[in-house]
Amino acid sequence: MDARDIALKDLRTLPGIGVKSSEWLYGIGLRSAIDLRGKDPKELYTRLEKHGYPTHGRIMLYVLKAAVYSVSEPNPKRHLLKWYNWKD
Repeated sequence: MDARDIALKDLRTLPGIGVKSSEWLYGIGLRSAIDLRGKDPKELYTRLEKHGYPTHGRIMLYVLKAAVYSVSEPNPKRHLLKWYNWKD
């Protein structure tokens, strides 16, 4: 397993992040789940759009909100780890 595979596997530990979305996050320079700590989900969403990755409407923004929350909060609330609980 090379460094890329290790990074992708770690990114997939985030809620809502699967095989494809971990590749997209890797494509914008994220190498671990912890890299999302304290990041602005809207800024990450914009970076994905600029790089041409599909964002599936605003769903990816909600996924990013849940993912950032999961690594930024010491005791995240279980229901907030689901992307659909972040809808506007």
